[in-house]
Formats: sequence, C-alpha cells, structure tokens
Amino acid sequence: MQQDSGEKNVAGVDRLADRAHEAVDVAHEHVKRVAASASDLADEAGERISSARTSVGTMLRSAANRLRQPRAEGRTFAPRQSVADQLDRAGVYLEKQSAGQLRADVEELVRTRPLQALFLSLTAGYMLARTLRR
Repeated sequence: MQQDSGEKNVAGVDRLADRAHEAVDVAHEHVKRVAASASDLADEAGERISSARTSVGTMLRSAANRLRQPRAEGRTFAPRQSVADQLDRAGVYLEKQSAGQLRADVEELVRTRPLQALFLSLTAGYMLARTLRR
C-alpha cells in the first residue's frame, strides 16, 4: 500500500513536471512572438524616423531657398542670407548623416550647450510633428 502511494506521488510529480515544461514552452513561444513584434516595430520606427529626418532636411533647404529669393524691392538682406545659409547647412546635414551620428552629435550638444539643446529640441519636435501630421 505504501508502494502504491509512493508510485502515485511519483506519477503526480511527473505530471506536474510535464505541465511545468509545457508552460515554459508556451511562455517561450510567447516571448519569441513578442520579441519579433518588438523588432518589427523598431524597424518601422527607424524607417519613419529616417523618412522624417529626410523630410525635415528637405523642408529646411526649401525654407532657405525661399529666404534667398529677392523681396519685392528686388534685393536680399544680409541677415536673411545668413539665416538661409544656416538653414541650408542644417538641411544638408539632416539629409546626409546617419541616425547613429545624429544621436552622437545631439548627445555632445546636450552636454556642452544644454540651453541651446533645449531650444533645438523644441524646434525639431515642432517640425517633426508638422511633418508627421501630413
């Protein structure tokens, strides 16, 4: 009789172990699916950021060209030309740099010039919001 109860205990432990293994396998499959979904979302976000970066660069260069156009008086002013040049440089920079290089440059800017970085982030956020809204 003790042997029967011992065998029942072993069989019960075996069933419990099998269920635990099944639960681990199911959890592992769920983790794989979630990781794949996260990877897909990260890829999509990267593509959207790259597209937005290029769009903002193009918008900056377009604004620079509009500033360079002569006014009704037929002349351009030096301050407008200077702003146009800076916008054009920023546009080219955004279009040409990789996301990794942009990140490194932004981190350096935040460390060395925090107030300018705050202003830049507000401006970039505004322009990015306008670009993504379209």
